[in-house]
Amino acid sequence: MRQARSFIVITMVFLLVFALAACGSGDNTGTTDKASGSDAQSSSEPITLTLQTPVTGQERVSDKIIADYQAEHPNVTIKVDALDLGAHNVKLNTQAAAGALSDIVVVNAGAAMQPYVDAGLLAPLDDILSKDGLKDTFLPLVLDGYKFNDQQYALPMAYNLTALFYNKALFEKIGAEVPKTFEELVEVSKKFKEAGILPIALAEKEAWTGGLLFGSVLTRQNGGPGFIKDVLDGKRNFHDPDFVESIKKFEDLIKAGAFQEGVTAVDYYTGLNQFLNGEAAMHINGTWISAAFPTAKAINDLRVTEFPTVNGKGQITDFSAGPGIALAVSSKGKHTEQAKDFVHYYMKHFPGVSLDMDNAIGIAQRIDGDLKAKGYSELNIQIQELFTKIKRVEPVDANLNAATSESHNKTLQNLFVDPDVKPEDVAKEYQDAYEANK
Repeated sequence: MRQARSFIVITMVFLLVFALAACGSGDNTGTTDKASGSDAQSSSEPITLTLQTPVTGQERVSDKIIADYQAEHPNVTIKVDALDLGAHNVKLNTQAAAGALSDIVVVNAGAAMQPYVDAGLLAPLDDILSKDGLKDTFLPLVLDGYKFNDQQYALPMAYNLTALFYNKALFEKIGAEVPKTFEELVEVSKKFKEAGILPIALAEKEAWTGGLLFGSVLTRQNGGPGFIKDVLDGKRNFHDPDFVESIKKFEDLIKAGAFQEGVTAVDYYTGLNQFLNGEAAMHINGTWISAAFPTAKAINDLRVTEFPTVNGKGQITDFSAGPGIALAVSSKGKHTEQAKDFVHYYMKHFPGVSLDMDNAIGIAQRIDGDLKAKGYSELNIQIQELFTKIKRVEPVDANLNAATSESHNKTLQNLFVDPDVKPEDVAKEYQDAYEANK
């Protein structure tokens, strides 16, 4: 399921409408500037900061904030090094091996960024986070995925929740209620199938989508977040009754005919578009799919709700969450304090600019404004309301290594082909993969 997170982040990076992008390249390394943030702002020394980011094709928010910062700091030039995602990750690792990153870099949460922290390549950002009330602008718990040894090493731009999206017109067509329990989800899936309507559009070719769905089942069956942490801490393992029961529930949904025939051959965008175009009653995905809503044929019928409870367990205020891309600052740059000042400025202005540019859904900070008055759709408003309900989050095993997660996702993928595998055997496969890749 860690690989699920990786694929989630990949999808999000290309879909989220508020990520950084532009063009340019370059690195800055050397002695760290010791000036304070205010000194950095008032300096007349010409400074060039390199910001390395994955390309998203959504430049408007980033361009606006960068332009405004440069106008207020005429001695500073922000040079954006925009790469495709693969090249971005390769460059980060190459730079890390050489002992220094670009001045400002886009990173992912948890285990993905920890090697840079452990190597001393990132500067703590606690000082700018506590400045001007910036910390209070972030949603509950979102900062935790970027904190190590009680220090904050990155500030997130995106936050994504797993949710149940549904087509209200199709529910009305068969006279069904939106499921509030997993058991109701199984039964309504059977009802849709009998009516000749695809119950749930999924895209299991990439495998992480099944992991995303299963993560929500496990969080509910566990009575809330914490199962993976307990495994990592040695308190539990994958033979645990809650894990075995979660597999059983997962298989029940597959056996109910909830998904497409040959779902393991369905790619991400095909599955997503089946739902967006009104061909499926439901879709379980991350809230980042809001980026695709403008082209959805069935947009007026689409709604969203919390993932159902399982066996009467779990609170709707608990979410499986995917921390998104975040800004971090190199500890080895020539102008570290100026880079931190830019990141502070960026995050202070990010919510307002995102709201004005119709890009505010799914950002990691609170939105201060009337979404309806700004012309946001009913579906997007519902998504934003989910963020206000967060009490606890399960970060979808952010700390499991990639090899373990890839093996886990393949195990889940095989269940779509053969859902009669004993849950206990699935649990053994999970545990064996975990032990083999520690």
